[in-house]
Amino acid sequence: MKRFLIALTCLAAIGTSSVYADTLSVDKIDRDIESYLQRILSNADASCFEYVVSKLVPKAESNEYYLRFEDTNQATAVEVGSYDSSYLYTCIDGKLLSWDTGESTVIQDFN
Repeated sequence: MKRFLIALTCLAAIGTSSVYADTLSVDKIDRDIESYLQRILSNADASCFEYVVSKLVPKAESNEYYLRFEDTNQATAVEVGSYDSSYLYTCIDGKLLSWDTGESTVIQDFN
């Protein structure tokens, strides 16, 4: 929970609106934000997040994807999804999950 609150504070401080303080466009992620994420996420979740952003989100379309922090069952999850579609990837407990119609599939385990 503490990490979740720190993440929200960080995102709010960098200029996102208070309504969407937990959401940031992937194309707005800079070195400072990446460094911050490395510090707050476990090694496995940080590796998962890097994989999603570098391999699954097309560079030319990074402005069409968002980063969001969720607090799920006392664990902090990092979600990367598409604004225009149902694409959603979640990194939680070192596992990369892909979501489709409410069902999740483990794509890769970074533990």
